[in-house]
Amino acid sequence: MKPYRKQKVASLIQTIVSETITYDLHDPRVVSLTTVTRVEMSPDLLEAKVYLSIMGSEVDERTTLAGVQSAGGFIQRRVARAIQLRHCPHLTFLIDDAAKVVEETMRILDENRRLRGEEQDLGALADSSADPSSCGADPESPASEEAGQ
Repeated sequence: MKPYRKQKVASLIQTIVSETITYDLHDPRVVSLTTVTRVEMSPDLLEAKVYLSIMGSEVDERTTLAGVQSAGGFIQRRVARAIQLRHCPHLTFLIDDAAKVVEETMRILDENRRLRGEEQDLGALADSSADPSSCGADPESPASEEAGQ
């Protein structure tokens, strides 16, 4: 088998499943912001794991996944008609957690930036209070000259 064939079939299945979910699936459980993020093929091209990214709450994810899984036969027929293979791969639908990991990482980075900004503000405030010229005394004033004599 040619080395790029798995990627080619996976890309084709991703396109077909994405279009089917977006345009042809009229299940009220399926959220409109459902994206097919990637498809992983088995080496023999008989199994395909379809990863979905669903924007919404955990409840939306579970109900959308249930809706897509119940329409799995319909989606598989669409894939079988569109691809030119002897055997149509069996589709397994899974939630892609990569988007959640990225979102959590961004939240942690934002929190870290916010904390570092507060530390820098406190550091600048501490530096300005340690500077004798900032405490209101003018080094050129006659009172400071008398203190020095």
